[in-house]
Amino acid sequence: MLVPGFRVKAVDTTGCGDAFLAGLLCGIARRRARLSSINLKSWYDICLSANAMGALTAMKEGGIPALPDSQEVSRFLKEYAS
Repeated sequence: MLVPGFRVKAVDTTGCGDAFLAGLLCGIARRRARLSSINLKSWYDICLSANAMGALTAMKEGGIPALPDSQEVSRFLKEYAS
């Protein structure tokens, strides 16, 4: 499965990997299911969201201050993943 990334104007890449991992773990935790029971569509959605978190983080300066909240991720996905 290939999950596309997002082309954004990067200002600072500090924390992008951390943001991606946080998005991945958050997506898994929200499913409240064993990893082996998460279906392919759900994995795709989890990874797409994690990619969005990394992209959003790159668009701002700083590590922690650049981390997006769930509303920012939702808005970003509506605009860029359509």
